[in-house]
Amino acid sequence: MRPTGRYVVSFVVAVAVSFGLCGSAMSMTAAEILKRVSGRYDKLMSSVRDMQIDQKMIIVQGGQAVTSTVKTMRKGEKYRVEMTSLDNAGGGQMPKMTTVVVFDGKETWTVSPFVGKRRVKQSNVKNATPRIKWSDKLKDRVRLVGKEKVGGRQAWVIDVKQAGPDDESLPFSKVWVDVKSYQVLKGKLQLMDKPAEMRFSDFRKVHGDSIMPFLQETFVGGVLFSKIIIKSVKTNVGLSDDLFDPNKLEPARRMDMHEMQEMFKGFKGN
Repeated sequence: MRPTGRYVVSFVVAVAVSFGLCGSAMSMTAAEILKRVSGRYDKLMSSVRDMQIDQKMIIVQGGQAVTSTVKTMRKGEKYRVEMTSLDNAGGGQMPKMTTVVVFDGKETWTVSPFVGKRRVKQSNVKNATPRIKWSDKLKDRVRLVGKEKVGGRQAWVIDVKQAGPDDESLPFSKVWVDVKSYQVLKGKLQLMDKPAEMRFSDFRKVHGDSIMPFLQETFVGGVLFSKIIIKSVKTNVGLSDDLFDPNKLEPARRMDMHEMQEMFKGFKGN
């Protein structure tokens, strides 16, 4: 029921991919379209020293839901994600617990009551770094297949040929890009070994004329799996370098088996 640290970081990347700036529609190849998306993201990140995003995330599984708050902090290529569980809708009450994921520019570390403090194997984070530098790598593996409407918006439909299970170029196998704003509106991917779809909406300006979606919905096997609602976006807030230093992370006390059993009582079938 509880999402993994890898999933937390993956959805952050998906939101980051959807950044963009307003532009005019033109006839372009699939590679040029994605290069425009990537370039606008790079332009945004080069114009801010740091960024903090506060979100609410709802994970739905088996008819029950867990609500968490998520704070994402970004400074250059470094990032920090703090996810705190609040409650569940299954009748039981979960204690508040916080999982922290930190990427210091080279390695990813996680701290949680389940695993304590641990460095994440690089093979598990290839798709989880916030570097959106995939446009050049994809130029021979993308194909523009047409246009469709997504949520009332006209969008280019682009197929992406994945290089393999560890491909880190783009998390999506198919992506829909708004023909006017170059926003990613929807993407297909594999999540938990099942076909999944991410949908982005409620676009708002966050820094100058930069835009991002304040709502992200993920469907796994056609069923709603998660909903991420952005509450606020702050730029140039003066984040301390200590926030992204794994040596500054306090080891979490690991839960014992009895505590875990008590915690998950509320998720048993009703």
